[in-house]
Amino acid sequence: VWTGPSSHAVPVRRTTEVLVELAREARVTLWLVSFAAYRVPLLLAEVAAAAGRGVDVRLVLETREDSGGALHADAARAFAPVADLARFYVWPLEQRPATPSGRSAMHAKGVVVDDTAAFVTSANLTGQGLGDNMELGLLVRGGPVPRRLAAHWR
Repeated sequence: VWTGPSSHAVPVRRTTEVLVELAREARVTLWLVSFAAYRVPLLLAEVAAAAGRGVDVRLVLETREDSGGALHADAARAFAPVADLARFYVWPLEQRPATPSGRSAMHAKGVVVDDTAAFVTSANLTGQGLGDNMELGLLVRGGPVPRRLAAHWR
């Protein structure tokens, strides 16, 4: 899965297309995990549609405070229009291990759908991450990886 300049050498799927596809196929649980999130109207619509189908939408997002100033706003702000349709989770600062440079960051980015599909990506849920930057991801369908990732997030 790819965001960035295209190549004729290797066919790739766009990050946004995969996110939309995964949100649309969710029937039980949709996990969205990202360090940063903003300017994602298409993803907001897909989250709302999934919740409307009865999908348990769970978002693991970084906060401005816990990011140590790396974010200018809580990532959850991007999902404020669907706040009543999803569960929001954070990795509290006090539970993060200390490092020589301060505290660890919640820098993971990915999606898990119904314990059957997992998408791990370098792309944040931002306009730049989904459209402008060079980003790489891997989509895994079936097998133990989606189940293990979902179990880890639970």
